[in-house]
Amino acid sequence: MSRLLVRLALAAVLLAAAGREASAFVLIGVEWPARSAGYRVNANFPDAARAGTAAEQLEIIQCAAKAWRDQTRARFEFLYQGTTTKTTFNENDGVNIVAWSNADGGDALAATLIAGIGNVATSFDILFFNKTNTVTNNWSGPGEPASGEFDIAGVAVHELGHALGLDHTP
Repeated sequence: MSRLLVRLALAAVLLAAAGREASAFVLIGVEWPARSAGYRVNANFPDAARAGTAAEQLEIIQCAAKAWRDQTRARFEFLYQGTTTKTTFNENDGVNIVAWSNADGGDALAATLIAGIGNVATSFDILFFNKTNTVTNNWSGPGEPASGEFDIAGVAVHELGHALGLDHTP
């Protein structure tokens, strides 16, 4: 798991450094008033040989969430609140989730839906998609992703940045 922590640290540092110097992100315009947000995980990625066991998937996503607290200057913390069976977006259910979905994400590997009232963030859901433009996404959990695989940890750090309130530059 040390390789994972190094990758997460590097990704978080690069995101933080790029944001300061190169404006690699813009703010969505909502903030979490308590500087934290709870989340639940559905560790349901298929193909345990590639994506890892449910326990490994859970650990990978928790490490990605902790990277925002431990490896950046963000004064924010994602708080793990247990597991869920949810696999769809629902900004009105009061449950912030991270899950794999059997859906086709169109152009996206994963997506984050963040909701708020005014400039106050109230919920988020993150889904990793089974397919992108009808092509199956091969999700990689523990270890280094092979050619043609997508790293759950790296994508989770990225999507959690959206849940934090960051967006891509125009």
